[in-house]
Amino acid sequence: MTGTEHIARAAELLSRQWTTRVISEIDHNGPLPRRMAARTFTDLPRTGIHYALPTLRHRGLLTVAEHDGRTCYLLTEAGEGLGDLYEALARWSRTHHHPGTATDFVTRVEAGLELLKDRRVLTALTADQPAAPPDTAGTEPDTLTQANLAEPTGERTWRLTQAGQDLRGPYAELAAWTAAHAHLIDAVPPRRSALGTRLPQPPRTTTAFARTTTRRTT
Repeated sequence: MTGTEHIARAAELLSRQWTTRVISEIDHNGPLPRRMAARTFTDLPRTGIHYALPTLRHRGLLTVAEHDGRTCYLLTEAGEGLGDLYEALARWSRTHHHPGTATDFVTRVEAGLELLKDRRVLTALTADQPAAPPDTAGTEPDTLTQANLAEPTGERTWRLTQAGQDLRGPYAELAAWTAAHAHLIDAVPPRRSALGTRLPQPPRTTTAFARTTTRRTT
């Protein structure tokens, strides 16, 4: 697997259902007592909680250990390493209003990961000059132009916009995390979308990270 393929695979894995929500909660507020999980993730269905927590343990992002006399979910070293990536993605998304102006931390992070799953975007970020997007008439819009990451400078020449150039920062964070934790990425089978096992998404609320009033401002 090439470096770009590995990075795209990491972005796909990290953008899977509820990963950002759970990791961010514990990163923001510290160890999560097992008995408080349902009360903490009130925006997730109970089936989602029972799915997400053991799944993230299996993927090597969470662990269970005693903390202050209680059995808690804690971030592993790999989970803690996502903090800088999340901050970089959220900052980029907020600065460049992607996917919009009225979004929360989790939405901004997930929107950035969606871009970094796109191999064409990754190729553009690592090239001196991105190749011209293909003719998209009658097809899905090209991510580079849809997200305002690249713009034409001539008939067949393109360049990264400021948003595209700035996305290289989160890309570098993702690349560094991927290199450090490639074994975790390789251990998780690729998603098989045809199985149709994806659980329903919870509604977005403004009560995320409610265990404490101390929150990040990103």
